[in-house]
Amino acid sequence: MSGAKSASGYPLLANDPHLQLNLPSIWYQIQLNAPGVNVYGVTIPGAPTVIIGFNENAAWGVTNVAADVLDFYQLKFKDRTRREYWHDGSWKPVRRVVERIKVRGRPDRLDTVLYTHHGPVVYDKPEKPFLPQTPTAHAMRWTAHDGADEIMTLYRLNRARSYADYTAALASWASPAQNFIFADNEKDIAIWPNGRFPLKWRDQGKFILDGTNPAYDWQGWIPQAQNPHVKNPARGFVSSANQFSAGPDYPYYLNWTFAPYERGHRINQRLAAMRQVTPDSLRQLQNDVLDLNAQLMLPKMLALVAQAAAADTPEAKVLAELRRWPYQYAADAIGPSVFNLWYNNLVKRLWEDDFGSKVTKMEMRFPDRDRTNNLILNQPNSPWIDDRRTPAKETLPQLALQSLRFATDSLTRKFGPLGPKWRWANQKSTDILHLLQLPGFGQMDVDCGGGAGIVNATSERNGPSWRMVVALGPQVQAYGVYPGGQSGNPGSPYYNNLLETWRVGQARRASVSALGQRAALSCAHRLDAAGQVNRPKCKKAAPEGSGFFVRERQRLFVVFVLTSVFGAGQLPLFGLVAYVVSFAFVLLVHVAADDNNSHRGQSSNAQHHLGGGKLLSRFAQQGAAVLQQVVHVLVLALDEYVVSAFESTREVLGHDFFEPAVRFGIP
Repeated sequence: MSGAKSASGYPLLANDPHLQLNLPSIWYQIQLNAPGVNVYGVTIPGAPTVIIGFNENAAWGVTNVAADVLDFYQLKFKDRTRREYWHDGSWKPVRRVVERIKVRGRPDRLDTVLYTHHGPVVYDKPEKPFLPQTPTAHAMRWTAHDGADEIMTLYRLNRARSYADYTAALASWASPAQNFIFADNEKDIAIWPNGRFPLKWRDQGKFILDGTNPAYDWQGWIPQAQNPHVKNPARGFVSSANQFSAGPDYPYYLNWTFAPYERGHRINQRLAAMRQVTPDSLRQLQNDVLDLNAQLMLPKMLALVAQAAAADTPEAKVLAELRRWPYQYAADAIGPSVFNLWYNNLVKRLWEDDFGSKVTKMEMRFPDRDRTNNLILNQPNSPWIDDRRTPAKETLPQLALQSLRFATDSLTRKFGPLGPKWRWANQKSTDILHLLQLPGFGQMDVDCGGGAGIVNATSERNGPSWRMVVALGPQVQAYGVYPGGQSGNPGSPYYNNLLETWRVGQARRASVSALGQRAALSCAHRLDAAGQVNRPKCKKAAPEGSGFFVRERQRLFVVFVLTSVFGAGQLPLFGLVAYVVSFAFVLLVHVAADDNNSHRGQSSNAQHHLGGGKLLSRFAQQGAAVLQQVVHVLVLALDEYVVSAFESTREVLGHDFFEPAVRFGIP
């Protein structure tokens, strides 16, 4: 957002990349402070730089471009040995690379990968692909396989002071292609959809390409300087929501499909109307739950069934509820639960008889939402409406009524008659699963609004993985939050202590001040609904939400480890002892923590309510420390039992949680 539209006169920048939500969180917050750099933001394990963030002079963020940078080529091998392949009128050699995969406790796995000039051959043996539409024995051409220096881009962005620094940094970025937004204290704003984009004709790569004909090879790259970009536009803002990055006059081909227009359009609607913008203006925008698709389609859908739905039926009551709904995907709203099922089922009834896998015997996409909406709104007599699998000729009102009954029946079976249980948060059921999908270590049924195709795109498994708002100026102000915590240890209070802040749409203050950075993370400065910063006294950050469930998770984590080792038929008696030890350990930890937290902020001569509270706290802390060491020694001493215990408990739990750990190289 340009300084011309802000309350401070300096630019603001907001970013909230939508990704799959997991625990431990995708991101963690860091500050890098050294000679020549003072930067704050989020990164991922293993990255030596801040990926999304800000420094004292500039801020930047990223979203996916969704460019077509991966194609599959059908190959013609000379014989079954697959040592040569045909291309451009001659046989060319196949390069063979043996990959050695080490697996704990088992022999190394050897995998011979075949390489052509297009790229590696995926699934070279008959096997089931991870994705059904992935072709076997085809070469994959992908920009990520070409050399580049993305780390240098981030290194330079971390130190950027100006637009010139920003554009110089982008020169080395190739993959994945990202929309880089930027703002600085020189009052410049910009966006570059940046990456290495292949030169392709329109729709090239939409389907499998002929790997024998050089005419289908990529013919070079779009010059980086001619990637779509804009600096300081007259409208006073730049934005991206994964929609097409350029106008219809852009001369190069980027892709044939992008995210639906609604999110980007809604963002631009609100940004265009804003004046005297503050950080809270953009925080509220990030939490916008208006669904433009419902706003466009629901009136037509209501009209289609207005005469068909009989009075005093469940459908009639549902229709009355929908007529009152203001198209907001709020957590407590009933309208989204009905509309989402109704619209999606209507789309399925329109297209499944033409493009469904049972009919086509292959993986095919339905026509996109724009095409579907145009048919419903403007083509009531289209031949696509009739279900070719039935002898009768269906009409659009018939399909709309059938879909409405489906939605009503589905919600009634799930929640009972129309009522508060039909609320959108219950139907959507946002789940933040553990990264390895270990049962009990995620956060299920997060009570929040939003949905796919909405600015707050929190769906069943995806959502804003990091919300950030930065106000540039002499003293940079920034706020951020992500749905998790700084720790990857499920027994830590910092495993998901930021989740509640994220769930309710608030944010925490971040700073690039050289001092007190740990305090900045734990003092819980928040933007309230009025845009003011609440500054409570700093205290030890405690888990948000129900303390009981946090304590239960901590106890479960310790007990899970110990009883997995000892309780699966290995040493039953010792398993019982380990359970008691672990429970006592967690109990003492919480006696110490609760006692400490309940009296923090009191004067030094204040008396504890138990009289001997200080002594109890000190005893609990010492006892917990001793038992922690006991637990640690027990686990180390009996490490050899872990594998066999996990194998035994796998059948009990009904979930193979050990194999994923092996696959990802986790000891």
